[in-house]
Amino acid sequence: MERKARHVPQRTCIVCRAKKAKRDLHRMVVISGNIEWDKFNRLPGRGAYVCKHPDCIRGLEAMWNLQRFFRKSSAKLVKDTVEQMQKNLNQVHTTKPQE
Repeated sequence: MERKARHVPQRTCIVCRAKKAKRDLHRMVVISGNIEWDKFNRLPGRGAYVCKHPDCIRGLEAMWNLQRFFRKSSAKLVKDTVEQMQKNLNQVHTTKPQE
């Protein structure tokens, strides 16, 4: 008897509009009016997703209409959010797998 392939949730990057597996994207949420990175995908509220690609992370700063993705007119992107995401991306790419 064959096993069915497991369903992989898909999400769309708000910068490049590419559809990818949820685990391959960073999730952001609005906390106290600020758009922040949800490192562990556990924070409550409406989330928006962005690719783990440097161009997409940098593209967040250029987006003027981020509020529409969260359906909150007062949401503002915190500069630290983009810096944290870029730092995490750099750490992932610079760490070498142990043999």
